Amino acid sequence: MISAVTCSNSETKAIAIGFALVHFVFSSFWQETRFRFMLLKIERKLMTEAAILEKIETLNQAVTRLQERVEDLEDLRDLEAAVAENAGKPLIPWEQAKAELEIQ
Repeated sequence: MISAVTCSNSETKAIAIGFALVHFVFSSFWQETRFRFMLLKIERKLMTEAAILEKIETLNQAVTRLQERVEDLEDLRDLEAAVAENAGKPLIPWEQAKAELEIQ
């Protein structure tokens, strides 16, 4: 794109400014028109209190699921770190582990 600031020729500068103006006007018109049609499709309506409470409950359930997923991912990260840290070390025999943990 030609920049009006870097143009030395006044005719080129005028063309660049005109192009920028046309681009701005067209872009603004297109976005406004697109937004207007989008609003016609949506038909904004007020939500009832029951609908609001239902939406809040749905969002609350989604947040709870996400929190559980984050906790699972943190556990997995800790497990992978422990496995990497203990790579190459000898394993503890099951009988010894049971005795140390006092498991029968």
